[in-house]
Amino acid sequence: MDEQVSKLFNLLREIVDCCQTRESFQAESYNLTISEARCLYQMLIDDCESTAKLAEKLGIAKSRITRIVDGLVEKNLVIRSEDAKDRRFMLVKFTAKGKEIAENHASFMFKLHKEVFNTIPVDKHEATIKHLEILSTAIKSVRTRLEAGEFTVK
Repeated sequence: MDEQVSKLFNLLREIVDCCQTRESFQAESYNLTISEARCLYQMLIDDCESTAKLAEKLGIAKSRITRIVDGLVEKNLVIRSEDAKDRRFMLVKFTAKGKEIAENHASFMFKLHKEVFNTIPVDKHEATIKHLEILSTAIKSVRTRLEAGEFTVK
């Protein structure tokens, strides 16, 4: 069992490394930081319009999202304004250039994942998805337990 756990660890590490490399490559191709690229993508897929919602969806502090949005405003990819109903909230919207980059970013990711999927034999597609769903559920379960303080780091 320990050998299998080690293999799982190494495989997940390889996958994470590949994803981080892809993320860096993609962000750099648009002269963005990884955080800025993630923010644009999140705005696109969740139709996020407030900095508070973006921070929540990305799992980061509101102060961090403020700095990320500042960078996106400087690059003319988003505009920021106060919420007319509640001035405590900041709203963010794409500029035309920002929307185009976010859509290109999403399209590129889809194409890459399609390429990965196409390298898997067709008769293994369904099983691959099923096993990834099982793995995702297991990882989320352990993360929830970790966040609840069930594990200690020593």
